[in-house]
Amino acid sequence: MNRIYPILILLLTLNSCDFSSFGPGSQDFTKELPNGYMIFRSSSHQIQIVPEDGWGNETPIIPTKVLKLNIHDEFVIAYRQGLMERSPNDPNDSYMLPDPNKFDYWILDTKTPKSYGNLTKNNFEKTKIELKIPKSIKLIDVYEY
Repeated sequence: MNRIYPILILLLTLNSCDFSSFGPGSQDFTKELPNGYMIFRSSSHQIQIVPEDGWGNETPIIPTKVLKLNIHDEFVIAYRQGLMERSPNDPNDSYMLPDPNKFDYWILDTKTPKSYGNLTKNNFEKTKIELKIPKSIKLIDVYEY
């Protein structure tokens, strides 16, 4: 009887684990946005706004790491954290980490398409006014959007 308890505890523990949430890619997602754009999360630090059908160097996007966003008509507005190299002196290590000192704002016109990026809070608010994006449109956490 004493031998059954450890086995029973082990089985109950394994039964309560959700193994589908382990491993790479389990938390990745996409979410549709206007005019063929989407939120694309490929890792915890790689969250960007890109066209659903692919993109290149000249394609207007909102680069990684998008923290907050919202939409108004054809516009996507976003608050973003820049990334930095984990090991800048090691050419074999290309892993990027959030830069605690780099935050900016972006606006993407998905209809034209055209992006307005690396904006300060002040320039972001001015550009919103120029593009007739209402002040009432607030940024929402990317995981709650």
